[in-house]
Amino acid sequence: MGMLSEREIRSYADNYLRSRGVFGIFSDDDQFTDAGSFIWDHSFSKALVNLAEHECLEIEGESAQGSRIGEIISVTQLGRALVSDYDLHIDIANLHVYLFERCQSEKGHESNLVDPISCPRALKPAQIPNALTGNI
Repeated sequence: MGMLSEREIRSYADNYLRSRGVFGIFSDDDQFTDAGSFIWDHSFSKALVNLAEHECLEIEGESAQGSRIGEIISVTQLGRALVSDYDLHIDIANLHVYLFERCQSEKGHESNLVDPISCPRALKPAQIPNALTGNI
């Protein structure tokens, strides 16, 4: 992933979440605010700021009135490591949306031998890196 504008990243995230049915589970996040944006946009903006504060993203450029629209964002080495270690599990049929650690099978995760396509184990709140929680 090279350098993208905030608008491009927001559009990608919106398409990704919609195509996987996340807003079917969290329909309250898909409603419009009085300002004409989706409620989830606020969480998305907070996540970008948090990732930048934890040095997972570099944000370049200045835009009018404090908006990040038009700013260029790139992923740092620390951000790439986070993406390689963690992923978002989305299962609309079972109403699952949560973070999991990609390499958990190497750490003794017990797999279900009857169903080899089982859901990964969700991270407990204390296991989620601060860059992904909003805690500084």
